Order: sequence, then structure tokens, then C-alpha cells
Amino acid sequence: MDVLLADDDKIVSRTLQVAIESRMRGGRVIVAHDLEGAIRMGRMQGPVDVALIDLGMPGVAGRPADAVRRLQTALQDVPVVLISGAPEQGAVAAAIEAGAVECLSKAISLDELVGRLGLAADRAAPAPDLTQREADVLDLVRMGLTDAQIAERLGLAEIIVNYQVRSLLRKFQVGARHDLQPR
Repeated sequence: MDVLLADDDKIVSRTLQVAIESRMRGGRVIVAHDLEGAIRMGRMQGPVDVALIDLGMPGVAGRPADAVRRLQTALQDVPVVLISGAPEQGAVAAAIEAGAVECLSKAISLDELVGRLGLAADRAAPAPDLTQREADVLDLVRMGLTDAQIAERLGLAEIIVNYQVRSLLRKFQVGARHDLQPR
């Protein structure tokens, strides 16, 4: 999975870059420090699967809906995930209305962040037909949960979750659970 990461705090962006790269299987993280840089880097570095953008960054703060639309127009409808240390509800709502996938807190666990980025990227990619239960299980597998944790969260028997995971492996034509992780 190729991620465009834009955060004006260079320490935060470097930390996120290293954390995301260490949890992904392949792919790259392209870093920018403002909206214009994100658009420029996204165009120069080729297509990306998802953009992770700081809600409070220059070019985004105060007008997140415009920023989301500009990114999606410039980068061929790339899924945009916003991240913020202190999200303001009005700004988040405007960005979601403009097409952002979601807004995450910077307090999110890094494993969950990578899982959410994968889910956002997968929304734009063709996927095999999944039942709602399989989609729910896939989301939780990508968040790094075990079968037992998924079973508890969904109120299912663990053997049912195991069956659903095997079904996902067949549908995605992969051999192992880790192969269900985002590209």
C-alpha cells in the first residue's frame, strides 16, 4: 500500500512514517508538510492508495472540505483519511461531507492506524463479493485482532470466526492470514 502522509510537524510525520512502514507489507510512505506539498508529492511520486492528512496543517486548517476536494481532484479520487490531535466536530463533519473517509485521533494505536488506512485504500479497490459478516471479520483481522478477540467483539463462537477467516482466504486467493493485510 502506498500512503501519502502530510503533517506539518516534522517529528510527528517522521514517527508516523517509520511506524506505518514497519507495519506494512511492502509499499511506501511519501511525506509532505503542507497541502501544496502533498499534492505536488502525490503527483510526482505516482499514484497512492490513500492519503493521511493532518487536519490542523497549513492549507487544511479552517477549510478541510476544500482541502479534501483539492486532494481528490489532483490525485484521482484518492481516499483521504484525516488525523488530528484535537478534532473540531464542525471541521470533521465538513471534511466527511466533502468526501474524506474518516477522521482519526492522533492517540490511535499504530496497528489500528495502519488497519484503518488499509480499509480506506480497499474501499477504492475492487474486492471480491463479501457477506456483511465476512466484511466485519476482515475489518477486525486487519486491525490485528485474533480469532478469539473477533469472536468476543462480534458475539460469535470462535469456530465461526475461524470459518469466516478461511472463507476470506479463499475469496482473496491467499494462503495465510497476514496476506489479508492491506497491500
